[in-house]
Amino acid sequence: MSTPTLVPVPTLSNFQRSQLWNAWIGAATRTLYYSNLAGRFTAWQNWISGTSLFFSLSTVGALMASPVVAAVPSLNTLLPWAKVLLPVATGALNVVALFKQYTKRSYECSELYTEWGKLELECKTLWGDMYEVNAPVRLAAIEEKALRISAPSTRSMPNKERLMEKYQDQATAQIKASLGV
Repeated sequence: MSTPTLVPVPTLSNFQRSQLWNAWIGAATRTLYYSNLAGRFTAWQNWISGTSLFFSLSTVGALMASPVVAAVPSLNTLLPWAKVLLPVATGALNVVALFKQYTKRSYECSELYTEWGKLELECKTLWGDMYEVNAPVRLAAIEEKALRISAPSTRSMPNKERLMEKYQDQATAQIKASLGV
């Protein structure tokens, strides 16, 4: 007589598996989203810094070229304007950089990217361990961690819904592909 084969039963209920699935997609989505935002903020800061440097060097060039340009009448009329407008433009860019705080925001996005990435990995691991006895406890910890991570980001980061939807679709496709679904 043969013994019946026992089929393992997940310790997570259907509702809990659905929660885990949504948490996994949410974490993967936010990982992609904050990575993108960090890159955008860094690019903006680099553009402001580079343009400000260019204007500063152009101001110095305009000041040093005054004797040479004086001999060229067509440029001689532009030089006084350049001596005024270039420093003003440099100052304006520096004020924008000060108020926008792109470097700080890029750092915060990098931190959020890291935290959401860790949570995504925890969700993936739990998905494979849903038959373990402690799976419900681990799911509760994941949900609590997600709340903790998202609390500060909802106050300080932009909510670009179309970008978030794009990354949600991408994350869902990546997760399904990794599971062979």
